[in-house]
Formats: sequence, structure tokens, C-alpha cells
Amino acid sequence: MKILVANWKMNPNNLDEARQLFRDSLLIAETYPTTEIVVCPPFPYIEECASLLAQSGIANLVLGAQDVFWKDKGAYTGEVSAKMLREFGVRYVILGHSDRRTILGETNDMIHDKIAATLGEHMIPLLLVGEQQRDEVQEDILIDQISGALRDMTSIDIAKILFVYEPGWAISTKVGGGADDLGHIITSCIFIQKIVQKIVNDPTVQPSLLYGGSVNSQNVSVILASDVLSGVLIGSASLHKEQFSAIAEIVSHIS
Repeated sequence: MKILVANWKMNPNNLDEARQLFRDSLLIAETYPTTEIVVCPPFPYIEECASLLAQSGIANLVLGAQDVFWKDKGAYTGEVSAKMLREFGVRYVILGHSDRRTILGETNDMIHDKIAATLGEHMIPLLLVGEQQRDEVQEDILIDQISGALRDMTSIDIAKILFVYEPGWAISTKVGGGADDLGHIITSCIFIQKIVQKIVNDPTVQPSLLYGGSVNSQNVSVILASDVLSGVLIGSASLHKEQFSAIAEIVSHIS
């Protein structure tokens, strides 16, 4: 079963729109039951989405969150803990997104602690890694991001993480953004795989790998043509019913 992760980012503008967008996602999940769909709304909408999900009885759509803090409680103004997210049935958490790395200064150490907090509440981390510019030395960046985020973690915990290759330059909202070509995506994912294998000292480990960056209905079948990838992370296209439905339909035939 392939995984579609819908990252709404800071959208939509109000609760009514969020309800309708989530209902649309539920209908899409019901239509394509062989695809696992993870919807990651902004924090203020999670409770309402959780309620709609519980009422639906749909099993192949689950809730995700766009971030988490690494402490359980305390004087951390504006933050949300893993325990709070788990209370509403959140199953996945996006961590290390390039938006947070570049705009908010999130470091590998912070991401490491967030992964630990997420795993501690039995949720699945979606660890995003990737270079920001096309001309950067990708290998060094990936090694730094992954080794820093997984520092001192056991092979058992690392096996629970989904790794998402999302180069910052490929994100559709960035100037000149566009999906990476399949050859480079696969090469990059295989390199990520090798980094993880080296960290756990086991060349047979096959981490789950996803791709993100301008994924849409025109390119998703090409992107998922390789068995290396378990799914995709979708940004802007997940905010539009027709586009998201078209992606789900295509992926349902690949699963």
C-alpha cells in the first residue's frame, strides 16, 4: 500500500473551509481504499478533523501533524507536545521540513529531540531531508541532516521512521520550484538508504522512503514508478479536491 501524505501547511483560512477540505479527503480515501492517506492540518483544526474521522469509520485515512515540541509540558509558549497530539489520535508527525529549517532556524539537534518525543508517544516520524539549492553538495547535507537527527538512536527506533527526500528547491511555492527528475530522486533515496544502513551497521536494512516537492497528478505515476519509494508528500495539490483525487486514483493503481 502506497502512502499519500497531505501537508496543508498554514491553510485553509478558516474552520469551515478546513471541514470541507477534510470531508473531501475522507471521500477520496473511501473511494481508493488501497491507498493510505495521511492528512496533516494546522494545529487549530486537528480536533475537528479527528471528530470527522471518528464519525466516518474510514480506516485508510489517518491524522498527521506538521510539527511537535520535544517536552511533555511546561513553560514553552506556543508549543504543542506529543502527548497533546496523541490525545486526538494523531499517528504521523512531519519533522525537519525545509520551511522550519530555513525560516525558523530548526537544527538537527532539535529535530532529533522531536523524533524522540514522537516515538515516545508511539507516533511515526516523517523525517524530511534534502538540500536547499540545486548547486549544493547534496551528499554532505544529507549525511549531516540524517546522522544529526538519528544520533544515539537504536536500530529499532530508526526502523519506525519514514524518510522523506524533499529538496527545498523543488517545492512548488518556491521561485522556480518544480519536481525533481526520477533518476535524481532514486539516486538520492538510495544514498539516504545507504546512510541509514551505515548508521545502524546493517546493509540489509530497507528504510521506508518517500518523495516530496511539487508532486501532482501529472508526475506522480513517474515518481512512484520505482519500488524504492513507498509514497509521496503532497503540498499545494492536497488543497484542491480534484487534483488530490486524481493523484489518489493514479496511486491506487500502483499500490
